[in-house]
Amino acid sequence: MQKEVEALVKWFEGKKLPEGYFAFSAWESTYNLANTVSLAFDNARAGNTNSLAVLKRVKEKLESGV
Repeated sequence: MQKEVEALVKWFEGKKLPEGYFAFSAWESTYNLANTVSLAFDNARAGNTNSLAVLKRVKEKLESGV
């Protein structure tokens, strides 16, 4: 799991994240994506698999450009 987290860290490094409302799934959204990503990284590094899944969904949404 740590390799997945570190790969995501590298992907997110230096990215300008959108500000304001951001929905990254049908049931998840945030008004502060940078903070959401930061907290998810902290928790994923501590072994939280749900946070790892959140990071993957955010990455997927950003890659889709929607």
